[in-house]
Amino acid sequence: MVKLGGEGLVVRKIETHYHTGRSANDLKVKQYQDAVCNVIGYKEGKGKYSSKTGAVQCRLISGLIFYIGSGLSEQQPNIPPEIGHVITFKYYDLTQNDIPRFPVFLRVRPAE
Repeated sequence: MVKLGGEGLVVRKIETHYHTGRSANDLKVKQYQDAVCNVIGYKEGKGKYSSKTGAVQCRLISGLIFYIGSGLSEQQPNIPPEIGHVITFKYYDLTQNDIPRFPVFLRVRPAE
């Protein structure tokens, strides 16, 4: 499907009928890539994350700077990955400006 221009598939239990919206009977399967970046800063959160970390500012090896706000655990807005640490994230594509689209934090890479 990806080679034909689709972004993925929706797999559902054979005995269920199609419906709009989310369901425990459906699973969206999309291909993603992963990469690493250096943590260089933070963006303050909003709402329940006010005065906590809402996103991690990152720099790719290419020098491109962007934010990752998804994938942080419940504890990480209080204790985010340290500045200078290398983190792994996943993303689904690149924007026209080569920024990772929908980046999601996965883990802090171990020190080498």
